[in-house]
Amino acid sequence: MAVFGVRTVFTWAMDMDAMVAFYRDVIGLEFNGQWGDWASFQAGPTTIGLHSTDPEGENFGGGWVLGLAVDTHEDLLERLNKAGIASEFHDIPNGRVLAFSDIEGNQVQAMVDF
Repeated sequence: MAVFGVRTVFTWAMDMDAMVAFYRDVIGLEFNGQWGDWASFQAGPTTIGLHSTDPEGENFGGGWVLGLAVDTHEDLLERLNKAGIASEFHDIPNGRVLAFSDIEGNQVQAMVDF
């Protein structure tokens, strides 16, 4: 078996409408659509999914760290600030990372390579 890259990454969403709006409008991912309990976005060859969870059931929030390859941080940082989302930068050996959490606590990192 060979692993060629990430195809689909998903997390649970307690509020599907709010999570779709966050990933579409704040992060700027291309929205593929919503089908029942599933919504998906495209980031290059990778599909990023949201799966709704029963509001009366267990909260699965915080279940992933999504690493996004980006060419610049400026536009994203502006949208995060406008949405009231806290973020912080840190350096890695081959680039710079802007780390933040989505509106349900899932960790996201936007990475720019040097």
